[in-house]
Amino acid sequence: GGLFFPSVTPSSTPAASAIGDFVWNDLNKNGIQDSNEPGVSGVLIYLWNGTLQNPILNISVTETDENGEYLFDGLEMGIYWLQFILPAGANLTVPLTGIDQALDSNAIPIGLGMGVAGPVELGSNTLDDTVDAGILLSASIGDRVWYDLDGNGVQDSGEPGMAGIIVNLWKGNQTAPLESLLSTQTNNAGLYAFNDLNAGEIYYVEFVLPNGASFTGKGVGTDDSIDSDANEAGVAGPYSLASGEVNDRVDAGLLLASSTPSPPPALSIGDFIWNDLNRDGIQEESEPGIPNVTIYLWTGTAQDGPLSRVSETRTDGVGNYLFSDLSADVTYYVQVILPTGGTFTSQFAGNDSLLDSDAIEELGLAGPVVLSTLSDLSIDVGIFFETPSPSPSPSGAIGDFVWSDDDGNGIQDASEPGVPGVTVILFELDSSGQPVQVSSTLTDSAGLYNFSQLTAGSYFVKFELPAGASFSPLSQGSDGNIDSDANVTSGFSQEIVLGDGQITATIDAGLLLESGTPPPLPCVQSGCVNLFGRYDYIVTGSSMSNSESRADCSLKEETSAEITIGVNYIVKNAYLYWSGSGEVDSEVILNGRPISAAQTWKGGDTRLTFYGAIADVTDIVQDSGVYSVSGISADNTGLYCSGNAAYAAWTLVVIVECPDLPNSQLNFCYDNFIFTYPEGVYSSEVNCVDCNENSKLVTTIVAFEGDRYKGEYLYICRNYIGDNIFRGSVAPNFDIVTFD
Repeated sequence: GGLFFPSVTPSSTPAASAIGDFVWNDLNKNGIQDSNEPGVSGVLIYLWNGTLQNPILNISVTETDENGEYLFDGLEMGIYWLQFILPAGANLTVPLTGIDQALDSNAIPIGLGMGVAGPVELGSNTLDDTVDAGILLSASIGDRVWYDLDGNGVQDSGEPGMAGIIVNLWKGNQTAPLESLLSTQTNNAGLYAFNDLNAGEIYYVEFVLPNGASFTGKGVGTDDSIDSDANEAGVAGPYSLASGEVNDRVDAGLLLASSTPSPPPALSIGDFIWNDLNRDGIQEESEPGIPNVTIYLWTGTAQDGPLSRVSETRTDGVGNYLFSDLSADVTYYVQVILPTGGTFTSQFAGNDSLLDSDAIEELGLAGPVVLSTLSDLSIDVGIFFETPSPSPSPSGAIGDFVWSDDDGNGIQDASEPGVPGVTVILFELDSSGQPVQVSSTLTDSAGLYNFSQLTAGSYFVKFELPAGASFSPLSQGSDGNIDSDANVTSGFSQEIVLGDGQITATIDAGLLLESGTPPPLPCVQSGCVNLFGRYDYIVTGSSMSNSESRADCSLKEETSAEITIGVNYIVKNAYLYWSGSGEVDSEVILNGRPISAAQTWKGGDTRLTFYGAIADVTDIVQDSGVYSVSGISADNTGLYCSGNAAYAAWTLVVIVECPDLPNSQLNFCYDNFIFTYPEGVYSSEVNCVDCNENSKLVTTIVAFEGDRYKGEYLYICRNYIGDNIFRGSVAPNFDIVTFD
């Protein structure tokens, strides 16, 4: 399990020492602050006090300012530790490099997305301003493959992107052989991207030619963003990416010897559904697309009998649609389902087939469309609304910040931290002018809150005071972005009038906390992902075992499991665990992608050993679907087999966020991996748990080798749950058990 960090109230004895300095983007990955390397704002930092012999106490929290700087002041003599919570996708640079302690990085990685610096020993009235952390932000490379219709080597207006082109990413340099890393295909617009790349590496991009095509000239013109970067072999590079760099200028133009574009590898039908405001049947620049319109694709002819529906889609946010992967020499029809209040505009108006409406007015049916060697991206349909067209989803928002106003001046100072866990309530004026509660939330770990998807209207925000606190003076200073907007008596803001899509992110509240009392923090435990808000989790997985019996110790090469992510749910994090008997295997395959462990564990004794591993797979797991894992190594011979101890299994943990969920604390303790061999008493310590009988506690335990022949006993919150809980009910040797 992880360390136990109880929250306490620190001593209020006056003190004048301080710790601070800088969190920066280590662009060249050398672990040293260079003059051109910028600070990283918004990095959360916890301050802990204590030694290994005495309990470690969390006493304060802050975040870096816009320059990447931070400071903990007013500290007593003592020993301190700093915990840095990294931005999503970031890693720490190499620590303690060079001879200048003021310019190195002091943070040591302790798990996924975290680092610790210390111990830092402070005397009386001392300042240690050398505690820094260098961060490596993930980089990306990509752009476009296009038809160079005129063969001039430059992307001109009207030259389309090329779908389905294979693009490979290689890594290497002059002293090391090239290593194949990733492969992708261009989308329907010809775009591609490789994300989450390491800074400081040397990369090459390879474009694979379709049959009959060749590459246009390389490096033509002076604008690198619209030229072709591929040489005659289809290779572009080398590219060295800095930390956080987005290189979106690596393109490839394609043509035939005759400068005629080669056919796309897959055929498509599509284009645009628009609001024909003047009902003339012709698309004009001022006429917008219509989002979320249902469209069916049919095949067949009058001679073949009734048409057959083969596909369905909806227009995107700007009215575009596409049916792809279609066949040549097949007759297609496109049917548009009329939105409420609309009528189809005139068919084939004007003399430009790219700008007219192609649907029969009575049916909304366009066609027949017969594809040969080229896609048809000209099937448009105009719709006229007697009343205004359906409005898009509400997109207004209100929010900002609740902070500890340490000096009581009613203005947010750079060193003043946010206050997590404060209740914020949103009211809207109804048709009679009365305020009606429409939503509530809690400030997050940085003191931030947000109400989104709001319609135009009049709103009020109310802040609920934590115990022992009072509000800062109202509307101090001349900058409305950093004052306090809460009425000192009621906690209500002034009326907030939102227009369509308007975002007001300046509604703040300063709190005056009792002297010596730190801001109320959500419970934080080392070795865990600690979240406080509208979160939930999904757990799935499978075993590689064919049987629990020693008569069959064989293991499968690959197994699969399915996850379903609800509507309006957003994947925040996804982690893959795997475990097996024998020596550690730190490399597996998830849905065809190689995965390397970020952390491993090993247990057992001299006779039998077992291992566990974890990796962050958020970039792969973003949607519902079937996920397959292969390549887990395990020892299934000798005593492992005869002792019923041979196994290999995996589990996928997906953390999701949704505005419809209630506020809760979620703790995914990835470091709580326990080997219950040899026989004995084992405990997994999760401190951020409310065992009060009136609280709602949901706990999920994954047993990678849950043997039905063992009589284990399980206790949660010191309550006896039962014995022989893990019996291989999900798959042989494998269990996922949730206690609610």
